[in-house]
Amino acid sequence: MNVINIAGIMKDQKMTYKEYKDYRRFFEVEKCPICGKYTFSNGYICRICLWEADGVLEDDDEYSYANYCSINEYRRKYQEKMNKG
Repeated sequence: MNVINIAGIMKDQKMTYKEYKDYRRFFEVEKCPICGKYTFSNGYICRICLWEADGVLEDDDEYSYANYCSINEYRRKYQEKMNKG
């Protein structure tokens, strides 16, 4: 069995290679479609703009039930908010 020590993430935590791959997949980061900052994927909410990455939208004009609007509409609202300062 391969055991990986991920020092600095969880002190003295050892896990198998499969557990490590699952851990990495869970904490993948991807670029937020609204603010452009890198944030957690897998249904997490962006800490910058609060967009919930539901992962089911096929196009930017499709309605997101998690966010109550489309990506384009949310992006427009976010830009307006940022411009107001």
